[in-house]
Amino acid sequence: STRAGALRATCTMALALWMSGAVFAQDKAPDIAKLTEQLRASDPPTRRTAAYRLAQLGPQAKDALPALIKALDDSDKQVWSSAVGAIAEFGPAAADAIPALIDGLDSRKARGSNPRGRNQVVMRSAHALAQIGAAAIPPLIQALGGDDTPLRIGAAKALGGMGPAAKEAIPALITNFGHEDAELRREVIDALAAIGAESKPKIIEALSWNEPLQRGTAALALAQLGKAAGDAAPALTDRLSKETDPMVRASLLTALVKVGVEPATLAPLLIDGLKDDREPIRRAAINGLLTVRPASARPTLIAMLRDPATSERAAYVLGRMGDKEAVTAIVEAAMKQQPPSAAFGDALAQIGEASVPEILRAVEKENPDALTSTHWSVKCLSAMGGLAVPSLARGVASPSLSVRLVAARALSTLGPDAEIAAPELFKALADPDARVRAQSLAALAAAKTDAKTLVPRIEAALKDASADVRLAGLAAWGGVERDAAQKIPPLAAALDDPDDRVRRAAAAGLAALGEKAADTAPKFLPMLRRDSERGFALEALRQLKVRAVPALVEMLGVPDAAVQVFACERLASLGAAARDAIPALQALPPDAPENVRTAAQRALEKIGPAN
Repeated sequence: STRAGALRATCTMALALWMSGAVFAQDKAPDIAKLTEQLRASDPPTRRTAAYRLAQLGPQAKDALPALIKALDDSDKQVWSSAVGAIAEFGPAAADAIPALIDGLDSRKARGSNPRGRNQVVMRSAHALAQIGAAAIPPLIQALGGDDTPLRIGAAKALGGMGPAAKEAIPALITNFGHEDAELRREVIDALAAIGAESKPKIIEALSWNEPLQRGTAALALAQLGKAAGDAAPALTDRLSKETDPMVRASLLTALVKVGVEPATLAPLLIDGLKDDREPIRRAAINGLLTVRPASARPTLIAMLRDPATSERAAYVLGRMGDKEAVTAIVEAAMKQQPPSAAFGDALAQIGEASVPEILRAVEKENPDALTSTHWSVKCLSAMGGLAVPSLARGVASPSLSVRLVAARALSTLGPDAEIAAPELFKALADPDARVRAQSLAALAAAKTDAKTLVPRIEAALKDASADVRLAGLAAWGGVERDAAQKIPPLAAALDDPDDRVRRAAAAGLAALGEKAADTAPKFLPMLRRDSERGFALEALRQLKVRAVPALVEMLGVPDAAVQVFACERLASLGAAARDAIPALQALPPDAPENVRTAAQRALEKIGPAN
């Protein structure tokens, strides 16, 4: 593939050099007549080369304009592309091409069989018309009232490309404010913005038109003009005071922000919008508040936190503003809900480290049993990432059990970011509460703490009186860099643990080691005899690919067809090495399930006759 890539690169370079040489040769003495003749050739490659060379010649090739106009109907897209590019290079001298180019904007006449191809046709045709300039404006104005929506879009794009020179098209562009097609409205807005401030008076007039869509588009057009439309603020404010349509109100708020109204004047309008129950208005108000960030809005936003109807909206804005002074109020609002809305935790996470002490204070009196990994405080602190670690490290040493537990749980989710909290976490391994010990060990393991320091703590955890701590110890042991010979003994010993969660974790750990742990198979027999653990143990044994015949023979006595079939299949895979199992296979009762008898017979065949 490397050689093929090099060959392609070489060929591409050679082609580029050849084309450059050809063009340079033509630049010395361009034969426009000959290229024009070649543009009419029957074979596409000749037409492509001719169109490309004419495009490269720029205004020198203007005598080829009639042929290039005809080439706009060429079925070959490369010929068409070069032709329209050449016409664009001629500028105003290409006025004769205007009708053909406008036809190119009309979806009923133009080329382009897929959206991407169609878009390229519109873009290139509009660019050529924009380069032609003044002569194209009257027919483009006429096209803005045409029956074909893509034609209108292309016309608006072309007029926008002319900038202020297309000011006479302003009224025609504005008549499309109420068109149902959103893409056309966007293109019209962009064109008016490109034309500039001269479009402003007519746009302001449209703010009072009858149709909501017209008024809303007018507001967005002023927004697109930005601060150049700053003197439209009174008209926008007046319209807002009268407007009832939610989409138009949202557009008006957006425009007031964009045109540069003073924050102190704008803040009350945005706050009113934030309190509105209609989603488009709220969204526009939120965007505006986050854009302007008016200091005068803070007291009102904090007051809104006390109202259940508006507290989540206010928290969202304050959080994204990073308002540290609002932390206490946000936490108080959160604690009024059980469980608190995710909006409050998200806001506190956005504010970051400054929120941590207040969150930990809030959970001091919480019932530790409720402080699981899904508790809002843990999720919020986890979302902050490394920024929260210094405060969480202090939290692990708190006199409050609830604080210690939340801090340790959050640290356990932060991976290597929690490394700087390691000293406090090591101390927490002696915490009187088993949950804190377990979470602290999990945090140390996730932080990739030095194995030499961590391994003795894991070994101690595996002997802890709490099953939660032993479970955390097994999880930590799984991530320790050790060879299989060292990892297997603690895992095998844990198969005898009195807690079924620990036994299952040990089985999973051994299964992850695969055949290296095959000799632990006899330790699985008690689990195989317990209905609730049998399937789990059997799945682990499948991954171990057991070779110990005595253990497999014992499995034949487990009253479960799946276990017996597994034992038979493993014995069959061992072949003659499993001859000691022949008596047990032959002793299976006649009323054993058919799949067990079939598997046993296959095993006997694979093992062969006894000596």
